[in-house]
Amino acid sequence: MKRLKFSVLTFAIASVVSSFSYADMPETVIGPDKALSVTVSLTEGKPFYEVSYHGELFLEASPLGLNSSIGDFSKGLTYIDTQFDEISEHYTLNRAKVSKVHYQC
Repeated sequence: MKRLKFSVLTFAIASVVSSFSYADMPETVIGPDKALSVTVSLTEGKPFYEVSYHGELFLEASPLGLNSSIGDFSKGLTYIDTQFDEISEHYTLNRAKVSKVHYQC
């Protein structure tokens, strides 16, 4: 269950961060069970995120970004647009406690 929540959180952050451009900020993504929400904001070109669980702030605004050999994606960013996609997958695991899985985010 914790792994699923981490996957949803990771997907939410990646979805919002991967689509920076000119639009309204901050942007909030809410998990399928409505308990977890991630808000991404841009302050002076630097991305930040905060996490709420059941409406209570769980993680205060924290820096978000990636600095790699191909570029510094932790500053000088501009927000352009947000795109949301739904994922719904069914699969079977043959060596697990739960054999039939329905993954949705």
